[in-house]
Amino acid sequence: CLPSILLFTSNGIKETLIVFFLTTFFTSILLLKQKGIKTLLFIISLVGILILRLYYVLALIPGVLALFSYRHVKKPMLIFTSVNILFLVGLFFNPWINISENLTNRQSDMLLVADEMNVSSKYTQTTINGEPLNLLLKIPEALYNVFIRFKGDYQEMNLFTFVYRLENIIILILIILSFTFPKKGDTYIKLKLFIFSFCLIVSLFIGWTVPIVGAIVKYKAPMIMLLYMSSILLIDWSKIKNILKY
Repeated sequence: CLPSILLFTSNGIKETLIVFFLTTFFTSILLLKQKGIKTLLFIISLVGILILRLYYVLALIPGVLALFSYRHVKKPMLIFTSVNILFLVGLFFNPWINISENLTNRQSDMLLVADEMNVSSKYTQTTINGEPLNLLLKIPEALYNVFIRFKGDYQEMNLFTFVYRLENIIILILIILSFTFPKKGDTYIKLKLFIFSFCLIVSLFIGWTVPIVGAIVKYKAPMIMLLYMSSILLIDWSKIKNILKY
């Protein structure tokens, strides 16, 4: 298991409960057949996630939409792309929820904390101005912050930064392998659509607003655990073994 997952999800903190409720939610959606138990676990897990981390609930929406879409259109990449694009556009141009302003305020608060506490793992993050187009254009930077950046601007290389960099490399390799050597079957396709849609939106929320590498490691730990475990399940390891034999 990855060190950051052990660090932030193995003791009595919020991330531990989030992992529990997320796992329960995914199980109720993807695996359970009994309607009574399925509904009960779905409600309990959704309420738990809603209380602990609101934006995780928002991130679950495109995954659920992708599952329903796959019942009618058997084209996973088309579904993944269209559902997430439509979700982001709908989220930013929604007149009832001012998500852009919330993200801007969140980033301002995090920048203030980083400056006041003189955090060593702070990095220079492009300021978001609350405009939907501004946020959409910063998607590559947000993903870079979450999946590639491993230390602050003035932070020296140490054991923590080395391990975190190695974790990022492992996760990226697993993601690539899950698409290069995927297992076949509707169950695996549904899992991929659901998990990757959820992780994409969570990564954007974190990458847009958190200018501290140490905080990114903490906030993304539940998501990374799910991504790590699901990627391993989605890879057809027998294909890789056959290639290695030659």
